[in-house]
Amino acid sequence: MALGIFYYPWYGDGDNAEQAWRHWEDNGSNPPSTWNSHYLPTLGLYDSHTTATVNAHMAAIRAMGVDHVIWSWMGQDTFSDHALNNFWDNGTNPTGLKHTIYYEKEWTTGGPVPKTEINSDIDYIKNNYAGTNSAPNSNWFRLTTNGPAVIYVYNATPTAYKSQLDYQIKLSLKWSEVKLQKAIYTVLKVFSGWQTYAKRSSSWHQYAPSTAYSKIPGISSFVSPGFWNKPDASPRLNRDLARWDLNVKALATDLTPLKTIQTWNEWTEGTSIESSTTWGNSYTDIVNKYF
Repeated sequence: MALGIFYYPWYGDGDNAEQAWRHWEDNGSNPPSTWNSHYLPTLGLYDSHTTATVNAHMAAIRAMGVDHVIWSWMGQDTFSDHALNNFWDNGTNPTGLKHTIYYEKEWTTGGPVPKTEINSDIDYIKNNYAGTNSAPNSNWFRLTTNGPAVIYVYNATPTAYKSQLDYQIKLSLKWSEVKLQKAIYTVLKVFSGWQTYAKRSSSWHQYAPSTAYSKIPGISSFVSPGFWNKPDASPRLNRDLARWDLNVKALATDLTPLKTIQTWNEWTEGTSIESSTTWGNSYTDIVNKYF
């Protein structure tokens, strides 16, 4: 059994040299007076490039029983990559905590990423973080000690391609070729009819934090504490600590080999379980209770 948590390293404070107030300023916000969330982290409007902040996140994540962090990753030499690189070079990794990426370019680029570009990205990840299968970096997430590096993929269909009914079929074929050529363990996001093409990915996950709990029997499962997107007047999923307790218990006992928490710190969508001025450590304490 493996327990992962989705982590968003895309925040900049007022002093960030790359982009001041990155992400906190979205949706018409004016930090530090207003910010891009209905909630406020206990650490304030922090910076994902600040080593001490990320160290504190990783210590708290490991303390509640999570064994791997899934870093949202937008590509080589991007803000999110710089955050991961800074932690990799300068951070303090808690004993037993592993890391991987959530490859988001299939969504953020607005269209299918060429296989040559994906291969280049995987080479980059191996060279800078994961290591090779013969010389693995011990901090990268693998399901077995000498197994292939795990890569999660956010492969939702971009808006411009919604009418192409075979879009995901072609995408899964492309990633099956990447998986074989680059010897990685892929965890693609499910799509309608994915079961027919299940062998094209090493495993599968659902990312849908407006749902409180869901599982793909024998494959993966997830929990979400709530969903209240900043532009929305009301939540799509209300927060309820009693429900969270029941769902985390279900996650711990549902016999799926791959489990995820959605999310540590997606503050815009309001899915965070990181300590906040609203709920303190209530959500992380419940995870620690069962894991």
